[in-house]
Amino acid sequence: MSVTPSQPNDPSTDAVRLIEPGQRRAKCWTYFKIYDLDHHPDKSHKARCSLCEADVRVTDGSTSGLVRHLRNKHAKESEELATTGTAECQSPSGGHDHCNSSQPALIKRKRASMPEASKTEVVEAKIKKEEHNLKMWEHACDKLKRLKREMKEAIDNGDVEEIEELEADIRGFKKRKANFATLLGLGLD
Repeated sequence: MSVTPSQPNDPSTDAVRLIEPGQRRAKCWTYFKIYDLDHHPDKSHKARCSLCEADVRVTDGSTSGLVRHLRNKHAKESEELATTGTAECQSPSGGHDHCNSSQPALIKRKRASMPEASKTEVVEAKIKKEEHNLKMWEHACDKLKRLKREMKEAIDNGDVEEIEELEADIRGFKKRKANFATLLGLGLD
C-alpha cells in the first residue's frame, strides 16, 4: 500500500492521508483511495474520489457506491470503465505507481430473467384480478346487508353485546367494501 502525502498548500487536503486500496480490486478503484485508518479512524467506511474529492461510503468491500458515484457525478469516466476490458492499474494522474500489470476486469453478470409474459397473459391476469375484486366487493355488499338486518334484530331484542359486535363488523365490512370499490374504480356509496 502506498501513502499519498497531503499537500500543505491545499487546505482541502491538509492532514488527509489516503492509501491505495490494494492489488486485488475492481476497475472503479482507479478513481478512489481509502483513508489511512491510523490517521482517520472515523472514516473506516469511506473512500475519497480523486476526481471531485467527495467521500463515498464503502461497506464490506462493496463497490456499488463507488460505481453509482461515478455514474452520477462523472459520466465520462464511468463510461470509460464500462467499455474497457481490463482494470487498468493506472492512477488518474497517468502513472503506474501502485501496480505493474493489468488485472482481469470484474465483469457484471447478467441477471437471470424470467420469460416475459405475452400480452394476452397479462390481459387475462388483469381480468382475473378485476373479477376477483368484483366478487369481493359484492360479498362485502351482501355481508353488510345481512349485518344490518342482524343489527335491527339485536336492537329490537336489546342485546347490547351483540350490538357492539355488529357495529365493529359493519365498520370492517364498510372499509372492505370501500377498498374494493376503489380498486374497481367505483364511486363510494
